[in-house]
Amino acid sequence: MFELKSCPFCGAKGVMQRNGHCFRACCPNRDCPIEPRTHWYLNHLLAIETWNRRADNG
Repeated sequence: MFELKSCPFCGAKGVMQRNGHCFRACCPNRDCPIEPRTHWYLNHLLAIETWNRRADNG
């Protein structure tokens, strides 16, 4: 479960961003109507887990 799912709103491949020791996952598509992103996490795995969570899988 280390691979990011696609954006649930536009279908673009999710990407990881890093700021110092913090990580977040987001949609790189500037035309995405929602521009979703996670909070900043100290662990990249938590950002991936949060990004990959969908309404139908908890």
